[in-house]
Amino acid sequence: MSREFDGILPVIVSGLAQKITAAESLDEETVLSKLYASNLYALLEQEDTGVWQFSVPYLYEKYKEESETGQIIFPD
Repeated sequence: MSREFDGILPVIVSGLAQKITAAESLDEETVLSKLYASNLYALLEQEDTGVWQFSVPYLYEKYKEESETGQIIFPD
């Protein structure tokens, strides 16, 4: 893993968790459990996918998409 990735991943996860907590009125523990169990997080923690480069608002949309449909579709 690169240093950039190691430094940015916790910031992205924290921002995404805060966004989910605020938008869905859930407690932080529930949000983190759901986020860590998601396919989005599995992709996010793999540097080579490049998913970590997306903005928190965009990642939240993808999180909602996965929650609602069970799938995540990224543009080419």
